[in-house]
Order: sequence, then structure tokens, then C-alpha cells
Amino acid sequence: MSLGAVWVNLSTICRIQEDFAQALAYAGQALDVFRAIGTPYGEAHAWMRIGHAQVGLVQLEEAAASYSNALTLRRQSGEHQSALEALTGLARVHLLQGDAAQALNDLDEV
Repeated sequence: MSLGAVWVNLSTICRIQEDFAQALAYAGQALDVFRAIGTPYGEAHAWMRIGHAQVGLVQLEEAAASYSNALTLRRQSGEHQSALEALTGLARVHLLQGDAAQALNDLDEV
């Protein structure tokens, strides 16, 4: 298991425990590791965890950007099935922002 994966897993545990600030910090460390070794799959995974933590912190604009980053990386890598998680993240953000129409647009692709 890579160091990046350890940070991702720690982020997930913190998010489950609703410690969103620590989850965000761990996910950021994962992103740094995956960028350093040039792993787009890992980067996308880290962006997803960052987005999840930002939703927990009610940083919705930031979360939308994080999910969009993950979506772009997934699509560039041809990981269309994994891109669905990013799309559902975007739909959640748009729904929380009160934009049900955009949330439905996001889900249309899902």
C-alpha cells in the first residue's frame, strides 16, 4: 500500500467520525503524494476525499471544484465508471446549494 493510499484511508476514517477538518488535511497530504509520484488515479481519489471533507465543512464552492478536478482526471484516464462518484458528488453539492435543476443534470450522466 502506498503512502498516498494510507492518507486517503485516514481521511475516510476521519470523515466517518465527522472530523472533517482532519479528513481534509489527510486528503491534502494524499494529493501531495500522488502528485509527486505522478499518479492521476491517486490524484482523483484524493480530490474525491477532499470534496467529501469540504462538503462536511460546508465549503460547497470548494467541494464543487474538487469534485470537478476528480471528474476531469477520471475522464482523462478513461475511468468512466469511477467518474460516476465525482458526478454524484457534484449533484450533492448542487442540491445543497438549492440548485435541483443542476443536480438533475449531473445525475443524467450517471
